[in-house]
Amino acid sequence: MLITCYSDIHNMLSMLSYPTTLRKTVAMGVDENLRRFGKADLTLVGGDTVSDYPSCRESGWLPYRNFLDLKQKLSQQLARGTKDEKVLYVAGNHDYACGEGMKQGYSSCPYNSADYYDTGPMKQTLGELPACDACTGYSERLGREAGSYLLGFHYEIGGLDFYGLNFHPDEIYSHQGMLPGSMERYSEQALVWLKQRLRETDPEGRKPTFVLSHIPPFRNRDPHNLELLLEAYRGHRNLFHLFGDTHGIVRNGYTAQQTFVYYGKEAVCGECRCSSLEWDDPNYSFTSVLMGTQRCDVAYGDDVVHGDGGAPGLEAHPRTATPLIAQGLVIRTYGDRVEFCMCNHGEGVGGRLAAGELIVPYTAYLR
Repeated sequence: MLITCYSDIHNMLSMLSYPTTLRKTVAMGVDENLRRFGKADLTLVGGDTVSDYPSCRESGWLPYRNFLDLKQKLSQQLARGTKDEKVLYVAGNHDYACGEGMKQGYSSCPYNSADYYDTGPMKQTLGELPACDACTGYSERLGREAGSYLLGFHYEIGGLDFYGLNFHPDEIYSHQGMLPGSMERYSEQALVWLKQRLRETDPEGRKPTFVLSHIPPFRNRDPHNLELLLEAYRGHRNLFHLFGDTHGIVRNGYTAQQTFVYYGKEAVCGECRCSSLEWDDPNYSFTSVLMGTQRCDVAYGDDVVHGDGGAPGLEAHPRTATPLIAQGLVIRTYGDRVEFCMCNHGEGVGGRLAAGELIVPYTAYLR
């Protein structure tokens, strides 16, 4: 199976006015993947499709028609590069603020990040989830009028299991400081569901399984929450946790592969290793891999949209439309192994970051 990944697209606030503007590197990435690999069997989106101004409270909300316009443009681009238009979405911390204008009286239409499933495209292209494969919940802070959130989901596609793991809306870390004391962690409700469903779908613990979330396990700042995640994964030997959020790592002039292998609670970065056979102890618990980013921070400051001054004091957070460098993970699965290949795309930055170069893949052999 061929799987393409896009994460941290971060369409900034200036790009979200109606009609919205989708980052051009999304189309560039689709074109590059089609040229290099052909159409994917599945595409994964790792969250933070939108952004906000970090210094403004309540600034992340969007009118519903703006949200639908952006979602349609993103879905159409990704569908171009994917067979049967099959795309899975999880939400990032920025995505959760979208519909909160309703609470402030700015919008009468309740919606939230679950709309990528509820109003498409997931439900239409991948099918409606049975109750056992969907973990849903409501926000106590916003009330039921904000709609039901999709906290976790499971699809079996091409003989492989794919899980989506979202934040709980009342626990989400927010750059705007809307939730004082909140932490970067997963939904506890979803983690309990995930453990049970993994035991049901993979009782022997050997089935290739991908869990998609926005934050990586090592960014989880709640020890109890992390313990629940590790307990859910325990015994599943061929589980791969895919994440975004970190906005990429730059090494040796290229946007580098970022791979972590977990030994119990300890995460070891395998950035310079090319195969799971290089690890001294083959009994590691699971592997997590960066999905890439459309907003590589090392080049972010070189890509300002001129004429968009924004609010005073926000010069450090330029609003961008065409990042000079972006990255996306491509996954190829085989009978005995899974290959993770990070691909650069975009124009590159002053010769320092080559957009056309492929990074040596990381190969994880099934156990």
